[in-house]
Amino acid sequence: FPSHDIRLDLEIPLDAWNLLSTQHPSQNHIKIMKYNTELESYDTMPTQFNQTTLTVTSDIYQSGEYGIGFDKKKPVIQAVYAPYAQAKPRVIAEVYDEFSGIDKVEIFIDNNLVLSENRALPVYYSHRDRLLDFTPIEALPNGTHNITISATDTFGNTNSYSYDILVDGQFPLISNMSSIEDEFGTTITAQITDNQAIQNSVVSATYKNYQAAGEMRFPMTATGNTYQVTLPKELNIYDFAYKIIATDLSGNAASSQTVTLQSKPIVYQPYVDAEENIDDSYRDWET
Repeated sequence: FPSHDIRLDLEIPLDAWNLLSTQHPSQNHIKIMKYNTELESYDTMPTQFNQTTLTVTSDIYQSGEYGIGFDKKKPVIQAVYAPYAQAKPRVIAEVYDEFSGIDKVEIFIDNNLVLSENRALPVYYSHRDRLLDFTPIEALPNGTHNITISATDTFGNTNSYSYDILVDGQFPLISNMSSIEDEFGTTITAQITDNQAIQNSVVSATYKNYQAAGEMRFPMTATGNTYQVTLPKELNIYDFAYKIIATDLSGNAASSQTVTLQSKPIVYQPYVDAEENIDDSYRDWET
C-alpha cells in the first residue's frame, strides 16, 4: 500500500440511489466507511459526495475493507436509574447505534457538561458492551437534579435522554436500641428515622464459640418507625454481637453501635438412676 494518501472513488448504484433518495440524504448521511476489526464496527472517513455523478470520494491511508454507508437513524439510549440517589449519582445506560456505531457520548448535570468522550479514547463508555457507566467526582447538593445523556453516531446523528433524580445525603438515624431474651430467643427493637423511606433494615449478628463462628443477617419488620426482629434461641449458646444496618431509598446506609451478649450456659437435667430406689431383696445374687 502506498506510503502516501490515495484517492478512493466509489460509485453508488442507480437502484440504490433511487432507494436512498426517498430518505432525502444530505452530505453527512452518505460516507465511505472502513471496517474496524477491534470494535467490530465501521469507522467513517472524511467524504465528499457528488450527487450529479453519484460518487463518493475519500483520501485513505490504510489497506482494509471499505464501502459506502448511509445512516439517518439516531443512536439508542436506555438509561437505568432510580428516582432517589446519593450525592454522587451513578449514571448507567445502554448506548448504541446499530449501523455506524457511537462516535461521542456526553453527560450533562443541570445543563453543565461533566463528561465528553469520543470514539478514539473511551474511558467510561464501552463500545463492545455498549455500556456507559459514570460516577461524577464532585458531590451534588441535596435536592432535585437533571441528568442528560447525549450520544452522536459516526454520521453525526444525535440523540439524548434526560431524567430527574432527588439527591439526598442524609443517613438514617438508629436510636433506642433494646434487647429482651426469653424462651423464643433474643428480640431486638430500635427506632429508625429518616427524611425518606427506609429501603432495607437488618440485624447483623456475629457469633463464635469453641466449635464454630460466623455471621448471619436477619431482616427486621417495621411498625411505623419501630423496627423489630427475634433472633433464634440457638444463638444463645454462642458469644455473639449484633448491630443494626439501615439503608434508605437513596442508598445511604447507617450502622448502629455493636452490642455484645455473652453465651448462656447449657443447663442439663440431673441424671436419675432408674434403679436407685428398687428393693434388691428379691434378687438371686448367685445367678
